[in-house]
Amino acid sequence: MSIALSISALLFSVYGVLSLGVGLFVPFAIRASHSGHGAGPPGLFHSRPDAVLFGSRPLADDDARRVGVFSVMMWDWLSGTLVSFGILQLALVWFGLTKGDAWAYWALVGADLSIAPFWALIIARYVRAGARLRLLEIPPLIWVPTAVIPPAMILGWIAIQG
Repeated sequence: MSIALSISALLFSVYGVLSLGVGLFVPFAIRASHSGHGAGPPGLFHSRPDAVLFGSRPLADDDARRVGVFSVMMWDWLSGTLVSFGILQLALVWFGLTKGDAWAYWALVGADLSIAPFWALIIARYVRAGARLRLLEIPPLIWVPTAVIPPAMILGWIAIQG
């Protein structure tokens, strides 16, 4: 395996491990912070931009409970999706990309790029609400892949061409 392919595989794996780790961690974190009863909606980004988008006024008790329960359920669903994605990402890297298979490279590129428009939709909501997003207020599931996937794609392309 070439150096370019090894580094590409490592970078693609970072995204898989991050997704898997976040997916496994979030359900426990949500339950620890909300006692599993949905005491209020956990935000998506950092509390400052979340307050700009969602408002900082507390919800009525019944509304807070309903929104909180729904929010915890959505985080559970997202966590399951992240675990599934992380496993698939790592399997594509291990069983395909490390062998230099072009199909695995293109599957990784397609899957990893397909999330970008959805990130743009989410970020656009914050921007329209007037929230200035700072790097560490954006979830690592957005900025880490933004940093590692382009070099992984370039190095993988170089490796499968050679």
